[in-house]
Amino acid sequence: MEVDYSIPGWGNEHKMNSLASIVEFYVRSNDDPIAVLEIGTLVGRSTVNINLNLRAKDRLTTVDMNQQGVSNNLLRSQNTTDKSIFGDLIKWNKLLDMSLLDARQVIIKEFFTDNIHFTFCGDGSDNFFKMNSNKFDVIYVDGDHYMPTVGNDLKNSYDNLSPGGLMIIDDFGSEWPDVQGAVLAVLNENLQASFFYSRQLGVAIIEKTRYDNHNTGKIIAKLTSEIKL
Repeated sequence: MEVDYSIPGWGNEHKMNSLASIVEFYVRSNDDPIAVLEIGTLVGRSTVNINLNLRAKDRLTTVDMNQQGVSNNLLRSQNTTDKSIFGDLIKWNKLLDMSLLDARQVIIKEFFTDNIHFTFCGDGSDNFFKMNSNKFDVIYVDGDHYMPTVGNDLKNSYDNLSPGGLMIIDDFGSEWPDVQGAVLAVLNENLQASFFYSRQLGVAIIEKTRYDNHNTGKIIAKLTSEIKL
C-alpha cells in the first residue's frame, strides 16, 4: 500500500524533493562513504527523503527530542506561532492513535536500513553532540526554532561538519527570527564560510571552509547551478 507522507499545512513536495536532490548531489560528488546528520526527525518525512539517495556504505543519523521535549515545544508553538501547524500535528497523531514518537517510528519503519541511526536526546541536540565523536558531510537542521536551542544546534552542527561539508537549515525566514539570528551568528564566527539562501524554499545552506581554504564556495556554486532551489 502506498503511504502518503504529506501533512496538510506543513512542508511541501518541492522542498522535500529539493532536500533529496541536495543529498543526491553530494553523494554523486563523493566516491567515499558520506555521513549525514538530521536534527529534527519529527514524523520522519524528511528522514525518508534524505535516505532516498544514500548508498549502503553511507550513514544517516537522525536526532530529535524525547517525548517531554516534543511536548514542551508543541505547547510553546501553540502559544506563539501559526496554530495551524500545531493543529495538524495533533490531528496527525490522533489519526495514527499513538504517541508522536511511535508515529515517527511507524512512518519510517519501511525505510529502516542498517545505515540509519535513530536517536532521542532530551530537549535539544546538546546531549547527542557531547557523546558524538564523528564528523558529518551533510547536516540538515530542522529542530527547535527558538533560542537558545536552535543556536546550540547550529553551532554544534557547524563544529561537527566536515571541511567542505554542507549544512542545510530549514525555515530561515522572517517568521522565525531566532533561526535567522542563529544562522547569522554562525556566519559571523566563521567568516570564510559560504552561504546561500533559497527564498522559495525558505532554506539556508552553509558550506564549511576547507582546511586549505581552496575551493571555498565551489560546492554551493556547483550545487545551485545544477539544482533549481
